[in-house]
Amino acid sequence: QYEWNQVHIPDATFIPMNQVPGRLNELPRDRKIIVFCAHGSRSFGVTHYLLEQGFDAANLAGGITQWHIQGGPVEVRRR
Repeated sequence: QYEWNQVHIPDATFIPMNQVPGRLNELPRDRKIIVFCAHGSRSFGVTHYLLEQGFDAANLAGGITQWHIQGGPVEVRRR
C-alpha cells in the first residue's frame, strides 16, 4: 500500500500480493496482465503464480522504478 500511495502506473489495479489468490475473479483472462512492484522482485513471484493459474501474465522488469526512469507514465503522490 505504501508504494502504491507514493507512485503507480495510471489506470493500474492495486491488489496486494497476499490478496491475489482470493481476488483472481477480478483479473482479466482475455488479455495480458502486467504485474509490478517497486523493483520487480516481489512481482516476479506473483507473475509466476498467475501463470500457474492460467493467466497470460508478465513481470515488469525493474519494477515501476525502472519504468519511471525510462519515461513511462506514472501518477505520483504530491505532498
